[in-house]
Parts: sequence; C-alpha cells; structure tokens
Amino acid sequence: MKRFGHLYQKIIDQENLVKAHQRARKGKTSKAAVRYVDEHLEECIELLHTALKNHTYRVSDYRTKIVYEPKERTIYMLPYFPDCIVQHAILLVLEDIWDKRFLYQSYSCRKGKGQHRASALCMQYVRRYKYVLKCDISKFFYSIPHTRLKSVIRRKIKCKETLALLDEIIDSINRPIDFAMLCVLMSSRDSVFDTWFFVETLRTLSGLCGKNTPIGNYLSQWFGNLYLNELDTVIKHKYRVKAYLRYCDDFLLFGDDKKSLNEIKCHIRTFVEDALYLKLSKSDLFPVTRGVDFLGYRHFPQGYILIRKSTAKRQRKNIKAIMYQLRHGLISTEQALSKIASVWGWMKWANTHNLQLAMQLSELEKEIMSEEVQRNCKS
Repeated sequence: MKRFGHLYQKIIDQENLVKAHQRARKGKTSKAAVRYVDEHLEECIELLHTALKNHTYRVSDYRTKIVYEPKERTIYMLPYFPDCIVQHAILLVLEDIWDKRFLYQSYSCRKGKGQHRASALCMQYVRRYKYVLKCDISKFFYSIPHTRLKSVIRRKIKCKETLALLDEIIDSINRPIDFAMLCVLMSSRDSVFDTWFFVETLRTLSGLCGKNTPIGNYLSQWFGNLYLNELDTVIKHKYRVKAYLRYCDDFLLFGDDKKSLNEIKCHIRTFVEDALYLKLSKSDLFPVTRGVDFLGYRHFPQGYILIRKSTAKRQRKNIKAIMYQLRHGLISTEQALSKIASVWGWMKWANTHNLQLAMQLSELEKEIMSEEVQRNCKS
C-alpha cells in the first residue's frame, strides 16, 4: 500500500492557509472572529504559518454545548482562529488521499456523497431486495480509541510532521483530570453521596481517556469514515454483500436470504467488538415492506418516501416558532425565509403533499414577505 510523505509543507503553505480560511468562513461571515481574520488576513496567516512552521501550534480549549434534537449530544466547539482554519488546511491536502480509500457505498462528508444521494441509493435497494439488516454503532464518535485511529491514519500517511499535527488534534480532547475541581464539587455535596459522586465522576473521566473524536470538529467525520472503512471492506469483500450502504455510523445490508443476513449480523458484531473496539447499539433484521427508516426518511418498496414522524414533528415545531421569533426581533426576515427554505429542502425529497398543506409553508412565506413590505413602507 502506497504511503504519502512530504505533506506538511503543503499544509502550512500560506496560499493553502488562505484557501482554508476562504473555505472555513463560508456561512460564517457575520461572526466577529471571521470578520477579524478578514480585516487582518495577512497578519493572521503569518502568525498561523509561523506557529505551524515552528511546531508551536496547540489546539485551543474546547467549549461545549448540549443539543437535544434529534437526540441528546455534546457538541465540542473550537475557536475559528486558529483551529478551524488549521483543520480546513489539513483537509485541503489530505482529502483526495483519504477519499480514494473509501468504497462507493460510503457516504457523509464526501463530495457528491451527501444525505440525499444516500437516501436515493437506499431507495434503489429497498425496491430490489426483500430484507434489510439495519445497524448502528453505540456512541460512535465518543468511543473511537485514539491508539487504533492513529494506526489507521498511518497506513496512508508517513509524513512525521503531518502525523504529529493530526495526533495533536486527536489527543486534544483528553485533558488531565482536574482533581482540584473534583474537590470543589465534592465540598458542595451532601456527605452521604460524597464517595459515590467521586467514584462515579472519576470513572466517567477515566473512561474517556484515550477515546472520543469530538462531534463538532471538522475533521471528526473524516476520522470516523477512515475508522469504519475497514468495516466496509470486510462486509463488501469478505462477506460479499452486494447491496451495502453506510452513512457515518449507520449502515444497511440488503438481501433476499434472511438466514444469510442473520449469519452476517453475528460476524459483524464480533468484528466491531474485537477488531474495532466498538459496540453495536442496534442490529435489526426485517422485511423492507415495513419501511426502512434511514437519514430521517422512511423508504418503502412501492416507491414512496415519507418523512420520519419525529422529523416532521420537529419541523412543525420550528415553523411555529418562526413568526414569534421574527416579530420579537430574534431573527431577521432573511433568517426566517432561510429557515423555511431549509424545511422545503427536507420536504422535496419525500412524498409530503399533505404535510406541506398542514404546515402552510407557502402562506407563511407570503405573510413574512407582506410584513417586510409593510415595514419598508413605514420606514
């Protein structure tokens, strides 16, 4: 297998760093950090280039937030400068190298391999086969072991400086356990629970050491794809599954022989646990006539696609909030119309005529535009 070297100078090249900034700033031009870099571009690029050249760059501290839709997750956030720019600069050089390793059936974060392309391929398989094995991996990003991830990366990359930079990003999530902070927390708790609290907290923090690829990092999805590429290869080439599809940590296997799929399920579970050090959270085998729930849509062999109930419910809630947010100055007219366009984007890939009528999206757009015209006339 060919391994690539002499990559670091390409990554830290000032032209590459400028391109990385241009790519990273898309959709973020209103943020203060992005505007600052725009206004002081030469100075920022020179500072970043020098830090990378002298190997003094260190990943900044993470900020975290918890999101509850569609499920509870911890999102990790890094400053725009220098961290987001650095990760984009890395990917500008490594993307083609990594992408060529992936199988056709691997989707997410790849050019031309987005959510709706994956849904379309799922629909083809649903119409062609009788059964589907639907699997996903439990707490995938939080469970990726760093040691093995680094070994996977080293199969294609041999540039020591590039590997050191990637190791810095991978290891940045694991900070030393702050025992002083634990003592402060313990002092504020009831003495009955002190020992239990200390043990449980220490166990949780220790369990994260050497694991976790933070959701929110630009490189994390690529690390995830690299890590599961071995699973793709085993399923396609060892078990010769013709109809296979993976989007991030959710994957589907289709076939007409239920017994054969059931045997493969056992092999996959063993491989995931013994070779990848992960665990399956789901592995359901059922006829496609039940509808295959994948990427927010339910796919049926009759040829129609419905939006998942939880997704429809969430979109209804978002639509109801738009007018309130607009009238109270929480969002602008452009932001309100953008939110509606996002919902339209979900709708157009499924059979949603009745849902569109119930949500009254067209009427809402007209109402927003009418209020905007009235405001302009008054001013």
